[in-house]
Amino acid sequence: MLETRRILIVEPDYLLRRTVVTAARSLFDVEIDETSRYENAQTLVQQNRYHGLILALDEGGDQALNLLQQLRTGALLPAHDSPVVLMGYDPDRRRAEIIQTLGVQRFVMKPVKVRHILESLVQMAPLRAARTQTVAG
Repeated sequence: MLETRRILIVEPDYLLRRTVVTAARSLFDVEIDETSRYENAQTLVQQNRYHGLILALDEGGDQALNLLQQLRTGALLPAHDSPVVLMGYDPDRRRAEIIQTLGVQRFVMKPVKVRHILESLVQMAPLRAARTQTVAG
């Protein structure tokens, strides 16, 4: 039997984050941890094993790339090879090279369409459809 998949989403935009989480939970049997801050994400990654991560590439700094690098090198517990989807605006050359070396599964350009994130979730890990409840009438 397929175990419930656990995903972490780090996105500072509350509306986008909540829309993705709500849609994913309604469509799939998936546990999603969410945060708007990379400091919280580091703690969550140290405490949990994720089947995939969705990270917002921050404009002002490299917090998403630093977290991903720590995951890949084992600086945060054992090295994670979990699939990662990055969301962001067109990265500069330096970031694009780093993204390529860190094994990012997919880069979704902002403005993001929720459909693209949901497609990325399906590509990350086998997901079961959410259990539907029927009302006897």
